[in-house]
Amino acid sequence: MFYLLIVENRAGQDTGGGIYITSSDVAIYYSEIRDNKADERGGGISAHGGSLSICGSLIAQNDFAGIFASALCSLEIMTTDIMNNMTTGICIYSTDIASISNCRIKFNSGNGAAYRA
Repeated sequence: MFYLLIVENRAGQDTGGGIYITSSDVAIYYSEIRDNKADERGGGISAHGGSLSICGSLIAQNDFAGIFASALCSLEIMTTDIMNNMTTGICIYSTDIASISNCRIKFNSGNGAAYRA
């Protein structure tokens, strides 16, 4: 998926305010995902299973984590700005494969990136 603008969405009592991914392989390029909200996890993106690749994008001002990746999700983030998200910028939960390179992760409340096995 190229050049997405995903702004001001809400998941309510669920996860994945902007994008919710389950058991799928998704690649996001040159996109902006901002000002989304989830009450539980992944205000910007919530991924469960499959793979998520993000390149050249902005993940900003999302509430309850910019990106949440759970078990069995392969995560690759390259050349992406992850900033000003509430709770944490990236939450990696029991993910076996995660690669983050050439990213700016800053000004997130809580942790910039959190890993929990």
